[in-house]
Amino acid sequence: KPYIPGGNITLNSGGSGQTYDGSIILSANSTFTAQGTESHSLGGGFTANAGATFTAASSTWNFTATTTGKSIIGVAPLTFWRMNFSGASGGWVVNQALTVGENFLPSAGTVSGTSNVTVNGTTTAGTGSIAMTGGTFTLANGGTFGGNNNWSFNNLTFGNGTTATTTKTGSSTVTIAGLLTDSASHTFQAGTSTTWVLSGVGTPLVLSGTFTVQNALFRYASNGATNVTPAS
Repeated sequence: KPYIPGGNITLNSGGSGQTYDGSIILSANSTFTAQGTESHSLGGGFTANAGATFTAASSTWNFTATTTGKSIIGVAPLTFWRMNFSGASGGWVVNQALTVGENFLPSAGTVSGTSNVTVNGTTTAGTGSIAMTGGTFTLANGGTFGGNNNWSFNNLTFGNGTTATTTKTGSSTVTIAGLLTDSASHTFQAGTSTTWVLSGVGTPLVLSGTFTVQNALFRYASNGATNVTPAS
């Protein structure tokens, strides 16, 4: 069952209706092939079942739900190009390893989940919230990170071994339950008017690259034995 849209798709939010309202579901062995720079809007979630094939091309996916409980799931790692979460009071749960080729934009609502998320673009920023309770969230190629709403992660990694810079923007507090890692060859600029809360045990801050604190506050908040990483 191949499906190749000839334009933009809009599935309206179902509000407080069924959880599957406004969703795209790729059944077994189906194929969805986006074209170029299309812009698709989903009022629900996104599901790719066993054997389904999804090609995002350079399309933008706008998640516009206004209620919680919307899932982004699949049986294999999902790859999108650009993702924008823009539904006021919406809630999306990432239950599948996710790769974003360009930007990841939490503009409204809350993105949560327990799976790995890798962003290869240079913008992970917005006025929405991120609340990941598992997996590792990786900003691979630097860029702008943050907003004014508080974000939380299980593990957070900047860089993938190539030369790049991540700059924290906004006044939000970022909480990491496990490890905050600045990879080799990467520059991590911690921001202004920003608080980083490190609640992991052991050594929750790993600085293999270049670290610039600017005037950010780092707070160690573990209930267990903790090593404070040497840094300026």
